[in-house]
Amino acid sequence: MTFLSLNVGNFITLKLSPTNYPLWREQALALAESQELLGHLTNEDPAPPQYTIPNSSNTPTAETYAPRITEAYIAWQKVDRLLRGWIIGTLSEEILSLVVGLDTTNVAWEALKNAYAENSQEREFTLRQQVTYLRKEYDKTIGEHIRTFKSLCDSLATIGKRVPNKEKVFCLLTSLGPQYETFTTTMLKPPRPSYSELVSQLQSLDQRRNWFSNHANATHALTLKWPSTDSNNKDIHNPPPNIKATNKHSLQREEDSRHNNQRTKTMATPLAQRPVVNKDNFKAFFLF
Repeated sequence: MTFLSLNVGNFITLKLSPTNYPLWREQALALAESQELLGHLTNEDPAPPQYTIPNSSNTPTAETYAPRITEAYIAWQKVDRLLRGWIIGTLSEEILSLVVGLDTTNVAWEALKNAYAENSQEREFTLRQQVTYLRKEYDKTIGEHIRTFKSLCDSLATIGKRVPNKEKVFCLLTSLGPQYETFTTTMLKPPRPSYSELVSQLQSLDQRRNWFSNHANATHALTLKWPSTDSNNKDIHNPPPNIKATNKHSLQREEDSRHNNQRTKTMATPLAQRPVVNKDNFKAFFLF
């Protein structure tokens, strides 16, 4: 088998870190499997006997008792060291110290598993909790909320725990809160939209809400600026100055007319029918 033309970077595209072990592991397994070397990682293809067994049927000599490395072991070790070199090439300097001095690929593989598999499980559990219990904050726009949700899902995908599309739809809908209760109830009814369709509909809904909100604010501002008017578009609370003057003059004319009518009636009444004025009362009136 020839490995000279192999580009490891085509299989393992990232450096191992404490947070991406599951994804790195999947890529390393794919590399080993493609080259028929998976047994070196999993120890399903263990090392053959390293030395020859002396032949007891021959006459004992120094040559027959001298240990010799078997050809099978030499071939196996050559391939194993090649695979180990590929794996080491994907480790950062701080992680490299974990595998220094380890002779076989399987031993190095198990050391990395023991160091990072448990941490990755804890991180997966934490991220899944955040996705499940995420709730939209009141002061955040729907766009900001969607970006937060997507970031959590991307973090899970980075460690090899991609969130299924149906689960994404359900978790995003339940994270919206009471402001979107009607929308959520409608979207949860079958057939449910895909994740990309849901994001698009949420963004459209948010745009419509913003438009209506801005329109309502503008109308309210105009109402405060211009007082109410009657059906003829005339300001009934603050009429123009000429209208005020006209109304004032009309009231004055009506008052003068009433006084004139009263005076005319008094003058037209015969003296005999007019009430007699008591002299004492008359004096008292002017004295008062």
